Amino acid sequence: MRVLTASLVGNPLPGHIKVTVFMDGLRVGPARTQLFRVQASTMEEAIQIALQEEYSHKQARTPATVWQSNPTYGGAPTGSPGNGATNGPVPMDLGMAEQSDIRC
Repeated sequence: MRVLTASLVGNPLPGHIKVTVFMDGLRVGPARTQLFRVQASTMEEAIQIALQEEYSHKQARTPATVWQSNPTYGGAPTGSPGNGATNGPVPMDLGMAEQSDIRC
């Protein structure tokens, strides 16, 4: 183990090896997928791409209730009293639905 540690200190790993090990350490998800697409050449570039992709993914997963209830985005909370109309989605009445001519 000491020999291995000493060789790593004296001979640092090449950049492409560091990127490969970093990619293997990421969990399967959007950041790892994007890194495989882009094929980063440096460790700094790989980290930057992974951080950007994680941020984008978190922004895309923002719950819809945040957008509906935030007045900044022009929405009132669904079902709130107003001028009689709601800005949110209206549930469909499926009680009168009939099955007709389905082919597989």
